[in-house]
Amino acid sequence: MEDTIADGATLPMADGAIDLLDDDAEGASGHRTVDAQVLEREEHRRRVGGLISLLGSYCITSVVLLLLSRQASIFWPLTLLTLANAVFAGVLLAIARKRRYSDLVSAGIGVSAATVALAGGVYMGVASGTVVGLPALVYYFGSGDSALRRRVVFGFVLLGYLLIVSLMLVGVIPPRGIALPNPDHRLEYYGAAALALIVLQILVLTYRLARKSRHSTLLAMAALERARERIRQRDALLAEANADLDRALGVGGRVGRYSGHVIGSFDVGDVIGRGAIGEVYEARHATTKQPAAVKVLHLHLQTESGHLQRFFREVQIARTLRSAHIPRILESGSAPDGGPYLAMELLRGTDLATELRHRKRLPIAEVDDLVAQLASALDEAHASGIVHRDIKPQNLFRVEAPAPVWKILDFGVSKLAAFGGTLTGGAAVGTPAYMAPEQVAGDDVDPRADLFALTSVIYRAVTGRPAFSGPSDLVTMLRVTRWQPWRPSDLAGVGPDLDAFFALGFAKDRARRFQSAADLAATWVAARSGTLDARLRSDARSLLAEHPWGTEQEPESSSRTRVRQPAV
Repeated sequence: MEDTIADGATLPMADGAIDLLDDDAEGASGHRTVDAQVLEREEHRRRVGGLISLLGSYCITSVVLLLLSRQASIFWPLTLLTLANAVFAGVLLAIARKRRYSDLVSAGIGVSAATVALAGGVYMGVASGTVVGLPALVYYFGSGDSALRRRVVFGFVLLGYLLIVSLMLVGVIPPRGIALPNPDHRLEYYGAAALALIVLQILVLTYRLARKSRHSTLLAMAALERARERIRQRDALLAEANADLDRALGVGGRVGRYSGHVIGSFDVGDVIGRGAIGEVYEARHATTKQPAAVKVLHLHLQTESGHLQRFFREVQIARTLRSAHIPRILESGSAPDGGPYLAMELLRGTDLATELRHRKRLPIAEVDDLVAQLASALDEAHASGIVHRDIKPQNLFRVEAPAPVWKILDFGVSKLAAFGGTLTGGAAVGTPAYMAPEQVAGDDVDPRADLFALTSVIYRAVTGRPAFSGPSDLVTMLRVTRWQPWRPSDLAGVGPDLDAFFALGFAKDRARRFQSAADLAATWVAARSGTLDARLRSDARSLLAEHPWGTEQEPESSSRTRVRQPAV
């Protein structure tokens, strides 16, 4: 349902966030979004404040009417009506302090208040001070977000006032009302009719003013929320960029200890990268001149058996895989000083982290390719008993020629079932912002941890911001286990089926997550086309009902959990 106001702005009144078209602030088709939970809290505060004001007015009016009723019994019906409304408002106020009531009940409050004001007009005259409450009611309900409430109350006030004015014009009600009858003077009728016309005009103008005022308020709220969101997003991107910078500074000079030497069949050149356990050199085959990347273990780690095992594991893992989306291993062995090395195909292109720093987000068609290719590589790895455990933008590399191809790098922290489990003694291994909850907990991981990480990568590519971030690794890992990211459609304008896709991929319980990379890829394709299976939509709704977007779920002493809405 939507309500269109004079300047052409439109306020859709559906469930979820309210989207505003703001011609002035965002250009010809600029969009502003106000989160539904923010509006709901603000509306509830307005309703409680309105009930308090209404109850106070009823109490004062009742005292005046009781004094008048002692002088003239004709005031008793109006007095009883006012007292009944005061009791009604008091009961609702007590209820509203504990829980929220429906729009229909709120509309009933407006109608009952208008009935008292209109009855006062019957008693004291259509142009008397008793109808002064009508414009206030119209403005209060007209500035709300519920179309049902404002239309019912405004319609009742307008039609009710027209009725008593008509009764006056045909002589049923005297110009001064039934409480103060006056001799039939035509001039007095004309004067009352003219004042009534002014009151009607005030009512209409008040309603229009209320709608314009509310629209301006929503635009201001949306602008504030957008500013806050941009700050959160920039903080997250800055944290990610700082991590990349720290890693890049670790490379140091481009000349490494093996530059200019021969390692195996390769002439080694400059350092082109440095990872957690080794340096990567650009190299060429001494005979064929085939370009390659040679990775050599850091000197200070060569005496540690755990790191040597991890390095050789990377060789074993890579050699078992034959995917076009995993770099080929060309050779492995020991360098002249005894340091282990492996030579792999040299990739020309950029990693996803660099792409996202330059472009913020990927076009959705490029995300389609990324999902399909990475899911294919993970499917093959998982079928071989391999869990990568460090899927992140820095480990996803796009080779530009002859056609763009995505490849997964660095299986050095993987778990290979065929080679005896983990090397970390149960410690959490991976990058905090892209780890699965079970990985953060240090539990044994399976392929579904990679699927959680891939969902985080896709979220980053689609929305332009990480799903989980914080001022420290510890805070980030806590958010992975407790936080539900912001709704993707609020950040990137994607459809509801893609919201459902991310809800499934971010399930904290891995049993409710995608069960294979092929399952993830197929769900992405269906979500992109708006043809997601009804069962998956239902599963996503259940997950979000338990843990809504943009909320933090905190464990309690019992087995139950509570959801906390962060301050905005």
